[in-house]
Amino acid sequence: MTTTNNPSRTDQPSGDGATHHRFHHPGWVSVPLLAPRRAVRLGARGSVGIDLVLLDIAQIHLFPRREWLANWEERKTVTKQFHGITSLGLVAVATVVAAVVAFRTSWMLGVVYAVICIAAPLVVLYAYCARCPCKAHCGHVFPGKAAQVFDREPGPYTPAELAAMVLALSLLIGLPQFWLWRYTGLFIAYWVLNSIALVQIRLVVCRTCENVYCPMKPAS
Repeated sequence: MTTTNNPSRTDQPSGDGATHHRFHHPGWVSVPLLAPRRAVRLGARGSVGIDLVLLDIAQIHLFPRREWLANWEERKTVTKQFHGITSLGLVAVATVVAAVVAFRTSWMLGVVYAVICIAAPLVVLYAYCARCPCKAHCGHVFPGKAAQVFDREPGPYTPAELAAMVLALSLLIGLPQFWLWRYTGLFIAYWVLNSIALVQIRLVVCRTCENVYCPMKPAS
């Protein structure tokens, strides 16, 4: 299929007793329509009119403008960023719940977990996000911008970097289970929030991520 800027119609006879009408319209993909040669020879204006109506429908529903395709790409980016930001928000709320319960359980425990809440994201940013080749247009937005501070070259992750990320996330998410289980409602809320965030990340953010070095990248 080709594109053209001059609206025109050409009739191309074929060996199957039919005439191919090819309509061209500015900014649209050319649309081949097939009409019986008999109808054209008889001068049936209705058949030509039907062809024109079908062309209009095809232009609206089947052959969108390039601008529409560009807008579609923008909408995909907005959708990715929406789920990326909201998933981080859900994780943050769950972490705050865990921190509040930690302080209610023990003041010292709360301080320790607060330090982990600060250190763990920094470790993930340095060991993982800073090495991501697409951090400039990160689906989570804020980690990508923060990771650019470290000015690390994108590339494959080393075992030490992956281990540091896993350890940081394990402490951030796993440690609160030692005190959250005593509060059934908060325990359920914690995991519901994190589960929703995980679904958003895996089904939307990861599928549109261009980090080819990520070991969790879904297979294309």
